[in-house]
Amino acid sequence: MRKQFALVIVAIMLFSVLTAMPVMSKSGDESISKLPETIRQAPFSPVKTPKFVLPIVTLPVCKELQTHLDCVTTKKADIVFVFDTTGSMGEEIKEMKNISKDFADGLSAAGIDYRFGLTEFRDFPVTCDGTVCSDANDFAYKVYNGGVLSDSSSMFKSWIDSLNPSGGGDLPESTLAALMHTVKDQKWRGGDASKIIILISDAYPHSDGHCCNQEENTFDGVISALTRSGMTVYVVGPDEASMEMIANSTGGKFFRIRAEGVSLKPVLEEIAGVLTCSFDIVGDGVCEGNRLELCVQLLGADNVPIPHHSGYTEAWMFVRCPDGTSNRYDLDYETNEEAYCAVIDPVCSGSPEVVDVTVYGKVCEWRAARKFEFTCGARKIFFSTEEEFVTHGPEPPDGNPVISDGDLLCSDCTVFARNRELLAAFKTQLDLGLDAADVIDAEARKPLIAFSTELNDPQRRFTAGDLLTTNGAVISNIALLASFDISRTDLGLDAVHFIGDKEAIVAFLDYAAEKGMAFWKENPNALPELLKERNIDIWFSTEGTAPKPEDPGFLDGDLLSARDGIIIARNAILLPSSVPAGIPDRSVDFGLDAVIADRSGNREVIRFSTEILYAGEPPFTDGDVILIGNGVVCTNEDLIRCFEPKGNFLGLDALAVVVEEACEPSIEVDKQVWDTNRQRWVEETTARIGDTVTFQSTIHNDGTCCPLYNIAVTDVLPACLDYAGSVQSNIKQNEPEVTNNKELKWFFEGPLNPCETITISYKARVVNCGENENVQRVEAVCEKTGVEVYAEDRAIVNVPCEDVGEIGKPDLVITQITGIGVVGEPLNIYYTIKNQGNAAAGPSHTGLYINGNYIKKVYVSALAPGASISAKSFDYIWDCKKGEQAQIKVCADIATQVDESDEGNNCKAEVWTCTVREPEKPDLVIRRVWHEWDRKTQKTIVKYAIKNQGKGTAGASKTYMSWYSTGKVISTDAVPSLSAGQTRTESFAPYPFSSQGFDINVCADGDNKVAETNEKNNCKRYTMIG
Repeated sequence: MRKQFALVIVAIMLFSVLTAMPVMSKSGDESISKLPETIRQAPFSPVKTPKFVLPIVTLPVCKELQTHLDCVTTKKADIVFVFDTTGSMGEEIKEMKNISKDFADGLSAAGIDYRFGLTEFRDFPVTCDGTVCSDANDFAYKVYNGGVLSDSSSMFKSWIDSLNPSGGGDLPESTLAALMHTVKDQKWRGGDASKIIILISDAYPHSDGHCCNQEENTFDGVISALTRSGMTVYVVGPDEASMEMIANSTGGKFFRIRAEGVSLKPVLEEIAGVLTCSFDIVGDGVCEGNRLELCVQLLGADNVPIPHHSGYTEAWMFVRCPDGTSNRYDLDYETNEEAYCAVIDPVCSGSPEVVDVTVYGKVCEWRAARKFEFTCGARKIFFSTEEEFVTHGPEPPDGNPVISDGDLLCSDCTVFARNRELLAAFKTQLDLGLDAADVIDAEARKPLIAFSTELNDPQRRFTAGDLLTTNGAVISNIALLASFDISRTDLGLDAVHFIGDKEAIVAFLDYAAEKGMAFWKENPNALPELLKERNIDIWFSTEGTAPKPEDPGFLDGDLLSARDGIIIARNAILLPSSVPAGIPDRSVDFGLDAVIADRSGNREVIRFSTEILYAGEPPFTDGDVILIGNGVVCTNEDLIRCFEPKGNFLGLDALAVVVEEACEPSIEVDKQVWDTNRQRWVEETTARIGDTVTFQSTIHNDGTCCPLYNIAVTDVLPACLDYAGSVQSNIKQNEPEVTNNKELKWFFEGPLNPCETITISYKARVVNCGENENVQRVEAVCEKTGVEVYAEDRAIVNVPCEDVGEIGKPDLVITQITGIGVVGEPLNIYYTIKNQGNAAAGPSHTGLYINGNYIKKVYVSALAPGASISAKSFDYIWDCKKGEQAQIKVCADIATQVDESDEGNNCKAEVWTCTVREPEKPDLVIRRVWHEWDRKTQKTIVKYAIKNQGKGTAGASKTYMSWYSTGKVISTDAVPSLSAGQTRTESFAPYPFSSQGFDINVCADGDNKVAETNEKNNCKRYTMIG
């Protein structure tokens, strides 16, 4: 019998001859949000199952797709049977007893590394609302072996052999409770093991809110739990909408129980056959400002994308938000990306910190699931747990899977700092726990972190209430409390967060370390004064209440200010108004165990955790992250999931984020002219025709966060001046591009770092009279944000016109026309009008003509003798064709409003050619870098996501991985062509990095073979501390 079963599995693998009668998942499944209305109606309307379903793998397209799957490597599968053992299930139990061991042995023969589990269920033994839910001796669910999965076929058979049909009252059963406890209580392996549930029952679940549903599970909640954990559920059950939806939502399959010719054996054979081949789901996404963008690929053998065939290859995802809601979204196939993509905006209500995503993929009969986690604030969250645990997720750099409650973890699944690393400045090997943390500078070679421990230092250098830093500072607890009217008492330290400019905070902590430990104990009152002097603050909470029983002043759940000695936010204000918080006013002090905010002191963005849980509305645990006055934005389970601990709650003791200061790039220009009489630089001077004047400009990056690139400087001289050379500058390009002795242009590639200055000086000749402005405009781009910045300034040269001769009449002329026509773009005709007469010209109008046809006119203000107006625009769109030529004519005083000395010289005409825009260029950037441990080679594989964020296609390129400190290249990786907007995930060859960590640069287009719009944003630094 054993050999026969194994041969059947092999036959299934090769030919997939399906003898069961499945009802296939449909691409247009109802959303979960629609289902509860049907579930509440019992009994359900039956789903009609066709008499015969053509085995999909017999279709040519599926045979072709199977050739792309991985049917060679060993597969891991955790398989848990969820078995209904009520009285009507006798035949199925009997059959399962006969085939259970052969099924297990057949999986082993097919090369599947399996683990089995069993959850038996009936119904809750209660009678309510006139309904007998089940017999008094029945039970709702039973998880075998304490949830520990077994690789023993004999043990699995012994579990099945112990099943006996009995009991059952009403038709529905406790299916939802059994599934929920299967997810939570079974000890799934995690990692790359598939999570398979085989649900066998002839009844549907109790409807939402029914009294027999004693644990108050909801259908949506169970689907959310299944999809959130990446479960695939195969259902052998009745024709009911709920049972089919369970299978379809999780990428499984529905089989109608006791259909003609259907038994458990062929169903299990089909499932075994499907498990022998597999594909993987890989992807890259980003969640910023509550907008989620995700693209995934279905990869088969040798990590090659599986060809897309509509209706046969699909991907969908479930997104679970911190408030517990879960929604399904289909991913659309994008040919250019060879990926299935979706954009969800907004992804959740409120301001979610962490969002869980489970992506399911389908290739004919084969299924896969992959979990993703996104930090939507675009910030890493640092935290510590209340309990020690063993991680089954990514291996820490030091190879130790044991995570202490004193280690600082990161939401990207890494151990950011071991407790011994936090305490390295104090030269102790003891783990003293971690009670509070604030990551001041995560990018520094030695990250700067402020923190407190759970235990006092055995050498009595500090207490658990003192504020420590990784640079060796110790600020005593009594100094933190110096501004409060209490006796000098150490009340402990539960939460800490610095407020103010980052540079000022770093400078203060350097000063604190330099002063030494004793200073703050001996001079506690110095702390508030120094904080005021440096315009920073320390927000914190204590472990104990202020020592005044009759008037406590503050609670250990209040957020305090060390600088001002005030309560920043009381515990009752931090929590939602519906929570009865605050002793003695409203009831309970929930404590304050961790806090984060921005550096500006904005109370509205405070996030925190409490010391005790709350079961009311909105509910929270003492491990959840809560938004002030709102509710949970990140559950404890969300924080710890990627570490794959055995439990799903570990508490929360410390919380921190990398607070990025708002980057507001800025540029400033100061234009001056030399006054020979006063012998200094001024904004306005007087000269005479024939004189030479000297201009000077200083261009300053007055921003604080952003180097500036592509700095374009344009200097427009007035009509009374001509460029005369003698340029002096501190940039490479000394001489400008000169047009008509009037327009000067310099270009500086950059960078111009914050506080750096460009200086330019040059000379000009006075050629006419009048009061005229010399205008200088500067444009630049902030590399960090992509924001363009502008600035301009003016210097005035007055040239008296009485030297010209007898005053007569004005004379308006057009001295210059500039601009270029581009198809479909503004024509941008700029002209310069000048009064070259000896009298002032009143207001007038200038007209535009194209090919002799009048187009429009613009108003011109009065002009003094010799005065001019430069770079004035008509703002007109020329609807032209490529190569088309036209006469552009501009005429002054077209309404003859001004009595001029010469009425025949008002117009200037030029012939222009319509051109096309410059070709679009690509722009390659590294979006994300991470690493994985390759057990086969015992080396580290560095992976990265590269994106072409430009508008043109980028040809094949090479990405360089180099040491950050020296720039020496470690490895290169060939990247194929990327279309505009396309993102790819790539990796370098395995490399033996030191266990102490590494600091590298990953640079797109490392050999500069791709012409890009921005050549300065190719690199991303990646640091891993051992």
